[in-house]
Amino acid sequence: MTESEIAEFITKVSIQAPKLIAKARLRPGEEVNGVIAERIKVTVLVYAISSDQESEALEETFISFEMPPVDGPCVLPTQPEWVQIVLAAMLPEADVNGLSYGANFPRKEGSGNNEIVIRYP
Repeated sequence: MTESEIAEFITKVSIQAPKLIAKARLRPGEEVNGVIAERIKVTVLVYAISSDQESEALEETFISFEMPPVDGPCVLPTQPEWVQIVLAAMLPEADVNGLSYGANFPRKEGSGNNEIVIRYP
């Protein structure tokens, strides 16, 4: 990747990934789909675990990346680097040790064979 391709990818991710997870947080319990950097199909599902006035709001988040990325004009870093970049943009507060890779996406039909699923926390 050239320096300009890296900058283009990071710019797109830094704008699109936070918007997607923000949308999912507004719709707890509902799958929210999006495409990041015109190439990465992502599904986000957020469950609100606690939201009373006296305790900190807790949530459980599932993020699914459809593999392989779709064809498009944006050049991607190699995998797993692009996954880590998208996760960092979506969950900047996340402790890396709290990410569970290989989780089962909690939908009726479960995870697909072509998905990378991450659960946080």
